[in-house]
Amino acid sequence: MQLALGLLPPWLVKNCTFKVEEKQLDIYIEFTSGSLLACPGCGREGCKAYDTAERTWRHLNFFEHVTYITARLPRVECPDCGVQTVSVPWARDGSGFTLLFEAFILTLANPSLVANLAKRHLLVVDDWLRAPLTPEQSRLLLDLLDDRYRRRSTLLTSQLPVAAWHEQFKDDTIADVILDRLAYDFYRLELEGGFMRKITSPLT
Repeated sequence: MQLALGLLPPWLVKNCTFKVEEKQLDIYIEFTSGSLLACPGCGREGCKAYDTAERTWRHLNFFEHVTYITARLPRVECPDCGVQTVSVPWARDGSGFTLLFEAFILTLANPSLVANLAKRHLLVVDDWLRAPLTPEQSRLLLDLLDDRYRRRSTLLTSQLPVAAWHEQFKDDTIADVILDRLAYDFYRLELEGGFMRKITSPLT
């Protein structure tokens, strides 16, 4: 199961339970005790975990059985960002679905979704390319940007430097085309200074 989910240290599968009558598979993930983790705000490595909160995500079905992933998410204290809940590699921050489940939903809704988003006068994409895109997600994004190119405004916010964007695509050709759409027709603003999470946190 560890290999099937593509988990890397410090994350590991602790247990799996199957409820026959409910046709439900539950996968429980833990992090190795004593692990040093990265701050989700600035990426600083070596932060210690000191408490946890349990979260559950809807995952792709295992055959016809509904599947959920549950994990204890640790919080870390970063000198720059303050107290933060760590990010996980299988889901976006704040989402109740795994990345694979979201990608599956997109394949079902892609024609209507792209058409709807293409009509918006302003499209805001927050946390752009925080996680690598699947080939299907990349194709949907290309279709969307093609429909909006020089017709509508698109605002991207990202913590990744522009030089690292290409690495988030698994298809080099699609990456080249998408980034070409963005390279010559956009205004680029790079912000400097402290982190708002640290400034507004009641614990700092």
